[in-house]
This record gives sequence, structure tokens and C-alpha cells, in this order.
Amino acid sequence: MKGLSNIATLAVSALVSLSAPSGATPQIGPQSDDERASLIGNFLHESPKMDGASFDVSVSDHVAIVSASVLTLDQAEWIAATVYATDEVYGALQQITFQTVDRPAAEIEDDADERLRQALALEGATLSARVDDEGHLVLNGAVASMNQIEAARELASRIEGVTSIRSAIRVHPLSSPSTSAIEANLYLRLLEDPLLFHLPISFTLKEGDLYLAGKVPTADLKERLVMNSMIEGVLTCNSDQLEIDSSLTIRGMSEKLLFAADTLKIAELLIEKDPRITSAGLSLTLVGGRLVINGDSMGRSSDEAIRENLRGLPGVTSIIHAYQVRPDEKLSHLDLK
Repeated sequence: MKGLSNIATLAVSALVSLSAPSGATPQIGPQSDDERASLIGNFLHESPKMDGASFDVSVSDHVAIVSASVLTLDQAEWIAATVYATDEVYGALQQITFQTVDRPAAEIEDDADERLRQALALEGATLSARVDDEGHLVLNGAVASMNQIEAARELASRIEGVTSIRSAIRVHPLSSPSTSAIEANLYLRLLEDPLLFHLPISFTLKEGDLYLAGKVPTADLKERLVMNSMIEGVLTCNSDQLEIDSSLTIRGMSEKLLFAADTLKIAELLIEKDPRITSAGLSLTLVGGRLVINGDSMGRSSDEAIRENLRGLPGVTSIIHAYQVRPDEKLSHLDLK
């Protein structure tokens, strides 16, 4: 594959910042790009989330090249999360197409409104969805916490016909979430994490004190679970009943701890090396998880390729595209060979 040799330098330098924390048990992961591609492919094939989707994965110079046809945005995001959870894979060039769904925008809106209205995790929220003919969905309304914004987005991403989501939700913290709502949000978070979703974990919340019970494969993932569980409404988190069971380890997959500079370098290299992206003169900044891409203008196909490649990048919580998008002919295939 041409053009990606420079990313090997990034991978070597990133290994310093991504090394296992002290005290962690070393794991023997995939030793070659072919093994890494096989691990990702097998994981996705075995995931119930990917029912109805098709995909092809290869890895070169520690970068995954993914072509996929998906039914939902949730599947596209699961692919990205899986890639970035794979050891010694530091970037993902992604071409994701959505399978044609014979559903008018009004039907998708009704589906989204109903799911949002019935979701326990969104208790007390007043939300509505608007969808255009291309499946771009906008969430409107008010919630009590940022956690509910994440929950609303996750639930909407599971709807067939939704190809992107933008949130215009306001936060009005007028009341405290109920115990049931907090627990529902915790389970949503657990199910969306490739490193945690398969684990036998239970949550018990009593007056703001959260008690975790079950099994995790490593002390590092125990700490990750505790950190991810500290959402609004949780005052303390007790993990004494979480046992370490190494048999639950997924070979070749672990948490990546990226410095902001590493995240920014990966984003810049993915944009630079993707032949679908023709715009020059882009500059990127990353502050507090918000990645801002500045530039003059670019074609729509380049814009879509940027959005695909940055999906799931660790350390990025939101992306701001500060440039104009002009219409152009879409490239039909990601050819990097």
C-alpha cells in the first residue's frame, strides 16, 4: 500500500505513550498486520451488533483499512471502536456505506421519537428528532445531564436509515435522575465498549453510592470501568466486589492511553494519506477533546472521508469542521494499494 510508510514512525513513537501501565500483566497479542486484521475481522463477525453488515479489513503499517456496508450508524461506530481497541493498530482509514433503507424521513423521525420517549435512560427528557432525505438526524430538546445527551445519541444511532447525528439538545439540570435512569445509562455505556461489553457486570445504586460486582480480566479494565461509571448521579463507586479473572481477556485488545499530541498526529496523518481527501491547507487543533479542523473549502467527498477516518479516534469527543463544503463527484472506492 502506498503512502502510509510514514505512519510506522508514528506507531513506534506512540508505543512509548501507549505502553502498559506498571503492574499490568503482559499479554501476547497479534504479531503481524495480517494477524491484527484477522483479529479485528473475527471480533466483528462474532459480534451480534454487526448482524446484516458486511466488511473487509486489512492492516498495513499499523493502520487498519476498512471498507464496510452497514445498516446503522451504530455498526459503523462499533467498527471504529473495535479497530482502536486492537493492540498496535493506531489509525483507521474507513470507507463506510449505508445500505439502502426503504423508509421515508417521516417514518424514521417517528421511530426515533418513540425510542427516545420510551427510553428509561432518558427519564425526564423532552426530545424530538428531525431527519432529512439523506438520513441526517438532528436531536432537539432538553435533558437533565450530559449523560442523557450521550444516551439519546446512542439510541438514535441504532435506527436504520440514520446516517449521521447532530445534537442541538440543551441541558437543563433542574432535577436529579432516578436510580433506574442512572443504571440504564450505565448499562448503555457498558454495551458500547468493546473491552467491557462481554463482561458479567452488575450495578447497584443506593443514594448515589454505586456498587460494582462481577468479573473483569485485568486491574486496568477494572479502573476503566470505575472511571466510566462516574456519571451524573453517582457520588462514589465501590469496586470491592469486582474480581479479576484473566480468562476473560480478549487476546490482542486493550485500552489505549493517547496523549493529545499523539491523537493529533494520527488525525493529521490519516487526512494526509487518504487519496480521497484532495483539500490542502487544513490545520487541526485539539483542546479538551474537541478537534477543530480549519480550512477554506473542500469537496463533499473529501469532507465525508475526513468524517469517516476520524470516527472513533481515542481522545476526540467532538469534531468541529470550520470550512465550507462544495458539491463534487463522490469517489466510489477507497483504493490505497
